[in-house]
Amino acid sequence: MAKQDKLNRVPPFIPLLWQAWRSSPSVRSMTMAQRGIFIEILIEQWIYGSFPRSAWELSRRIGSDFKTTGRLLEKYSELAVCCQCGASWTPVTCQCGASNLPATCHNPRLRNIRFDVDSDLAIGTTELNPTQPKLSEPHLASASPTGGGGGVSSSVVEGYFDQAKTNPAPSLLVDELVKRLGMVKPLDPATYGEWARRLGNLRDGWTDKYDRALSYVFDNPMYSRGIKTTKEDKSLWLMNKWESILAKMDADAEFASRKPKDQDNRPEYLKNPAGGVKFGKSVV
Repeated sequence: MAKQDKLNRVPPFIPLLWQAWRSSPSVRSMTMAQRGIFIEILIEQWIYGSFPRSAWELSRRIGSDFKTTGRLLEKYSELAVCCQCGASWTPVTCQCGASNLPATCHNPRLRNIRFDVDSDLAIGTTELNPTQPKLSEPHLASASPTGGGGGVSSSVVEGYFDQAKTNPAPSLLVDELVKRLGMVKPLDPATYGEWARRLGNLRDGWTDKYDRALSYVFDNPMYSRGIKTTKEDKSLWLMNKWESILAKMDADAEFASRKPKDQDNRPEYLKNPAGGVKFGKSVV
C-alpha cells in the first residue's frame, strides 16, 4: 500500500525539452535503439528517483536487451552518475565502493527537473527543495519568475543532457582530425567539446579500426574531398559515413590480398643467380 501511495504521488508527465533533445551531441550520436532505451531509463528514474547501476538489473526492469543497455551506459557514462558519490557509470564496482547490484544511478539533469516539478517551480530553476508534486499540467511557455512549473529557463535548454563545455579537456582525437583537415582557425570551445565526444564514441566502438579508418579517409580521394568540402559539421559527416567507410576499407583490403602478383617470366637461372637451379635431362 505504501508503494502504491508513492506511485500515486509521481507526476504523470516528464518534461521532454525538445530543443535540448534535438541539439544534444550525445542523443544525436545514439542509434534509435539506444534512444529508446535512454527514454526508458529516464522514465524509470522519474518514477523511482533512480535506476539500478547494474546493467543486467536495469535491462530486466525496463525490458531492454542487456548487451545494448551495457554499451549505452559505457559510451554515455556521464549521463548516469552514482547516487552515492556522483561518479560517472563504469562497468566495474564504483570508485566509492558501492557494490554493483544494490547501487543506484541517476541522470543529474532529470533529477533537478523533477525537483522543480515537485516544488511547482519553473523548469530550470533547479532548486533542490522537493515537496509533494502538485500535478499541474506544464506547457511550453516562457520561464516565469514566480514559478508555477510552466516555464522553461534557457539555461536548462542549453544543457539538459550534456554538461557545460566552456573549457573542454584537450583531445588528441580532435587535434589529429584538425591537423589532417589542415584547419587554421581554431575550433570554438563548444564545437571542440562536441568533436571530442563524437570521436571518442567512434574510437570506443571501433578501437581496433579507428586509426586505420581515419588514415583511409584521407588517403582515399573521394572521402578526403568529401570531409574537407562538406558544409556539414565535419565530425557528424564522419559519423554518418563511418560504417560505409569501414565497409569500403575492408573491401579494398580484401581485393588487394587477392590480386595476383606480377608474373616473372624470366628463366629460373635469372630469378636465382646465386645458383641452386636444377636442370632437367637433355632431350638431345
